[in-house]
Amino acid sequence: MSLSLFPSLRASSSRLPLAPVMPLRRHFHASPPTSAVDIGTTVQSVDKALADLQKSSAQMRRSGRNLDITAMATPVIERTVEPPFRFSWLFRSKGRAYASQRFVRFRTTRKFLNDMIQKDLFPKRKGSNFLSSMVQGVLCLRPTHKAGLLMKDLENVYARFNEAQAAGDEVRIRALATGEALALSQKVAKAKRQMKWELVKSNAEPKLISARITPLDAEGRLELAQVVVRFDTDQALTTKGGQGSQTKQQRVVENCVFERHLPTKRGWRIKESLETSVPDV
Repeated sequence: MSLSLFPSLRASSSRLPLAPVMPLRRHFHASPPTSAVDIGTTVQSVDKALADLQKSSAQMRRSGRNLDITAMATPVIERTVEPPFRFSWLFRSKGRAYASQRFVRFRTTRKFLNDMIQKDLFPKRKGSNFLSSMVQGVLCLRPTHKAGLLMKDLENVYARFNEAQAAGDEVRIRALATGEALALSQKVAKAKRQMKWELVKSNAEPKLISARITPLDAEGRLELAQVVVRFDTDQALTTKGGQGSQTKQQRVVENCVFERHLPTKRGWRIKESLETSVPDV
């Protein structure tokens, strides 16, 4: 799975070999994939990775070396991407157990959104008067609305990253990407293909899937913030080759992980893309 139009639309719009095109895991489905992705099976591995990061940061601090937290390789804190809920699940014991776990994850996301507001990662939605404030309070029960101003920022990062990736602009790629997305999009840039990416339209508003914050050191001075957002868009990719320019358009649905480090002022960067989870119900 790769981010945006790489490689599926890329393959249909050019006869050039696919090897240089980023093979990052992603899906191009308008609905959740049928292959199962286990929910909650990566908690121990994430905890271990975070513990290792905390140990490394403590060792560097004791040795007096400067620690660039923005360059640290970090795990995805929450890999669960909830599929659309089916009320028929509630008629089975496994389904009720999953619904309970899903609600816990929902409450956890709301908690960390409040933490992000307190840490000035995005502003709180406010009404102009008492009545509109009450309305905003009700609407903000929905995480996507609560994080509406953050979503606009992430939508902008998403578009700029895809433009930079297609244009082969390594400077902008490094500013907008990290982790797997950075490594694999740099391969696209080094291939020197002539491509142009365009966002044609959004089929649905970006949806906030999850939000998490975790400490990167024992003292809690360094923190990692991550959010997962689902985009449903129509995108176009234009490639230039020996036979002229070719443009292909495709609907793309993907769940993108964005992260930023605190207390640094560096903004959100796209990290990787996740499959939609399929619960065992």
